[in-house]
This record gives sequence, C-alpha cells and structure tokens, in this order.
Amino acid sequence: MGDRGNIAVIQSANNGQRAQVWLYSHWGGSNLPAQLQAGLAAGKNRWQDESYLIKVLFGYALPEDAWRREIGSGISTRIQDNEHDILVVDIPKQRVFTMKEAELDENGQIPAIFEARKYWSFEEYSNPICKLPEI
Repeated sequence: MGDRGNIAVIQSANNGQRAQVWLYSHWGGSNLPAQLQAGLAAGKNRWQDESYLIKVLFGYALPEDAWRREIGSGISTRIQDNEHDILVVDIPKQRVFTMKEAELDENGQIPAIFEARKYWSFEEYSNPICKLPEI
C-alpha cells in the first residue's frame, strides 16, 4: 500500500547537457502538486540557482520528519515506484509540467526533446490561485 509519486527536476549540466534529479514519495504522491507549489513560492529568490532551488523544493515536498527516516521517500537519478503522473520541474526553461511514465525514454529519463501538452511558468505555478494539475 502507498501513494507513490515522483517529482523530476531537470537542471543544466556543465557540458551543456541536462541532468535529472528525482524525488520519490512513498505515501504522499497525491500531495506533491501542492507541496511543489509551496516550494516554488518559497524558493522564488533561488529560481536561477539550481542547487538551492532543488533543496527548497525537496524540503517542501517531504514531511519534515522524513529526512531522517530510512523509509518513505528518496532522492535518485531515475524514477522510482510510481502511481501518478510525473511532476517535472524544468529549471533551465523555468516551467512545470506533467507527463506519463510511459513517455519516459528507454532509460527511464525525460527525453531531451519533449514538448509538454500543457505547462506552467514558475510564476504561474507558484501563484496560490493556480489550478494545480491532478496527477
């Protein structure tokens, strides 16, 4: 039993490529859209600073007591067990979108060329009146 969900964060890499960091929640997947919204709002001054923004986003996406427990959540370079659409935070393009797990490439990563059907700018998504995606 669980409520498994993932947030993927795309960041730029030194060689001009993209890197992906994944946050996994075992019991809080359906809460991730709202937690991501709160994290983006709290991290607004760090939207251009990838490492700090990722820390803030993950800090809001996981319950405070989760950081020292060995179960319930994780951070990885690939998707973990999943029951919902994936929330994607694209830092270089300053946008948030969702995608299906079946849309990942053969390595389980977000394809380099992927055009989301719908996306929100960081400004839009972090606004408390934004209609959040149903994942």
